[in-house]
Amino acid sequence: GKTTTNNLLCSAIESEGKKLVCNHTGSNMLDGVAAAFVLAAKNNGKLDADYASIEIDEASTVRVFPHFKPDYMVLTNLFRDQLDRYGEVTHTLSKLRVGAQNSPNAVLCLNADDSLITSLHDDVPNPVIFYGISTPLYEEQVSDLSDAPYCIKCKSEYQYDFVTYGHLGGYRCVIHRHHIHPGE
Repeated sequence: GKTTTNNLLCSAIESEGKKLVCNHTGSNMLDGVAAAFVLAAKNNGKLDADYASIEIDEASTVRVFPHFKPDYMVLTNLFRDQLDRYGEVTHTLSKLRVGAQNSPNAVLCLNADDSLITSLHDDVPNPVIFYGISTPLYEEQVSDLSDAPYCIKCKSEYQYDFVTYGHLGGYRCVIHRHHIHPGE
């Protein structure tokens, strides 16, 4: 997800004729991010780039952001597929929260279909842009194996109007009455 998303963003920016620093290979920890800038530098050490689009590992934001502050942070989704690296998805979410708090001027581009990612807008001072898919891909409701079936604030079960994948989709908390999807 992260490498593909970053490469798509890089391709879009480059198609506009802009020069870009990008870590295309997904080397997304501090050393890989530094290497992307070194590789983009000319022999005199100067960067010849209009923009940088850098994939950063969730846990590495605390090591990378002291060296530069992003203008935008694109946050896609959180799934349990990284339990071996970070533990529960809420732990990974807390890493993203710290990264955003350390860059309070960065605009957060949040996937409105992921209730975990969307919850960040309540916890950080950053400006926010929501994006998402408002088309159902599955008729059935969220499975018992969902990564986020409950409201992160009040723990009540979400009601879904549609599901795109896993816990992603058009969800709402009946207690808080928040309901965020793109276009609303």
